[in-house]
Amino acid sequence: MALARRVADVDFREGTQGADAAAANTHAMSGRKSNGQQQTCPQAYQATQDQLLQDVDSEELAKALHTIQDSTSPAHRGFQAIRPPS
Repeated sequence: MALARRVADVDFREGTQGADAAAANTHAMSGRKSNGQQQTCPQAYQATQDQLLQDVDSEELAKALHTIQDSTSPAHRGFQAIRPPS
């Protein structure tokens, strides 16, 4: 139960709900790159894979599992662009 809670809590970490690529990739979605351009789906897919490896290497298992879990959601399908909360 503790791990499940930590996985869900990733949504409430500071900076995880932004439209930037790093935040979006946490949710298996595409975001804005540092140059202001939106990631393509293949770019978001690759960046998410890279982020997952970094999360596992740094023992951020809850964050990695959150990303994997989000990737199975129809609302996240195809690494679509993230829509930050208004």
